[in-house]
Amino acid sequence: MEFQQAQPTSVDVLDNFMTAGRIDSLLHAPGHILWELGEEVQRFADSYNSIPLIPNEHPVYIGGWPSANFWLATNGPLITSALLFSGQVLVKDPLIDWFSTDRYRNEPLMGSRQGYLADDGSPDIRATRGFLSNLAPALLRLKPLIDAGIIVLIPGESAIYHNRHSIAQLQQDLLGAPDLAPLVVTDRFDPTDLARDDRIRGAFVFAAGGDREAQWGKAIERVLRYFSREYILAKSYHANYTAPWQFEQYVCERGLQKLLRRSEAQRIVQALWCSNLPLFSGLTPQLISEIHDDDAFAGFRAELFDAYRGLPTDATPDEFARYVGEAESAKLTPRIKQAERLAKRGPLARMGVQLLEAAVHMSTAYLIDAAKNEVGGSTVMQGTASYLLGKLTGGNATDSVRIWTRLSQHKRTVDSEIERLRYQVGEDADSESLVQGSTRERAWHIADQPSMSVKTTPGLIVFDDAFQVRMESDAGGYSEGPYRPCPCGSGLKWRFCCRTVPRTHLGGQWPPAAPTVHPSPSS
Repeated sequence: MEFQQAQPTSVDVLDNFMTAGRIDSLLHAPGHILWELGEEVQRFADSYNSIPLIPNEHPVYIGGWPSANFWLATNGPLITSALLFSGQVLVKDPLIDWFSTDRYRNEPLMGSRQGYLADDGSPDIRATRGFLSNLAPALLRLKPLIDAGIIVLIPGESAIYHNRHSIAQLQQDLLGAPDLAPLVVTDRFDPTDLARDDRIRGAFVFAAGGDREAQWGKAIERVLRYFSREYILAKSYHANYTAPWQFEQYVCERGLQKLLRRSEAQRIVQALWCSNLPLFSGLTPQLISEIHDDDAFAGFRAELFDAYRGLPTDATPDEFARYVGEAESAKLTPRIKQAERLAKRGPLARMGVQLLEAAVHMSTAYLIDAAKNEVGGSTVMQGTASYLLGKLTGGNATDSVRIWTRLSQHKRTVDSEIERLRYQVGEDADSESLVQGSTRERAWHIADQPSMSVKTTPGLIVFDDAFQVRMESDAGGYSEGPYRPCPCGSGLKWRFCCRTVPRTHLGGQWPPAAPTVHPSPSS
């Protein structure tokens, strides 16, 4: 189908502000102009409703970094291929989120994206300049996909704030899952496998000589908090949560499903359908917008979600699983092969698109009530993740099909998909106390003896706000008092740059009152 943008987005606000002649260069624009841009974005956000989702296009949110850093993953085959296989991909709106006041009401984390305010609540034009200088060109490149409604911008910080009770409840439930216990997680995963914020993976800080399990527990608690935020964010917009890498998939399988099995009221049989979708390299935003509705991909998306409309209502588990396999073989495999041929010999190949050896491994969970031996109607026929959200929010189960995508077998790494990553090497509190053993054991090791220093595990940090600061004014003449170089890095004198930017914000209240989180009762 053909998408039509229903309303403007924050990218239009940015584009209009720049093309109106107010900004020639974000890197060196006067600070008061950047402040005015922020106010424009805030006014827009106050009345903004996201572009309506199209249920038949089965919108997805790729949690665990891709949707939170989509403008830094535009060259990654994973997210660009997802734009072909999914009708709509939801992403966090980085412009609205940067200027959002709700971000300062959410749980803070050292090293996370700072936003437009400094630690004392005053405007931080310097940080805003660096962030926007990197963000704006990428957003404008992606504008064709945003205008077409294929990439859907959602205000992440405000959604997280307004769903904080459901997030806290899910986090607490996951913390009780045996397979997510600190000793289990640290034994299975490296620190860099665990995203704890939109821009930080790993980089956990431990004190030597402290209670090991308690410190590991705090780290896992933070990780599951981030997973819960990402998952509930997707569900609050009625999008399908997809797990991009191994740890997120592990939480879905060992955390969310285990929570469902606690219910004695439902006896659940699960059938998994698996399909390997090709990954493509060489896709550009303009090309994706042009071929998004090509017969091969539009037809595939339709078949992808229609394959199980004829589920038998009286099948045994074995018969049900066999039907799943037959549906995939008859309906989906031909479409997948057609997409591959398109990349090898068809129009895509002529446009420079190549087929990678890696593939996306998709898993869809279907649940049936074995006690009633039914599928559909009042029976839960959603993926495990969607059903859990209905329990958390008190919503009713519907007949809509939810999928969650297993990308752990695509053999793609985080740094192959996300640009501007900085790898942080782990630093041990006592270099002589390193344990013998695997890399994972050394990465999570905490020294036995107390020390004045601390250990930092390996980590990955998104480096998206750096820019070259010009500390001296280009203009000659007097350079003292109001004519001193502006500290925001514009290269202008303070009088003509940040003089009119307010010294404090949020009415002088800083930090803003943090929300008191009272988890909602489990249903």
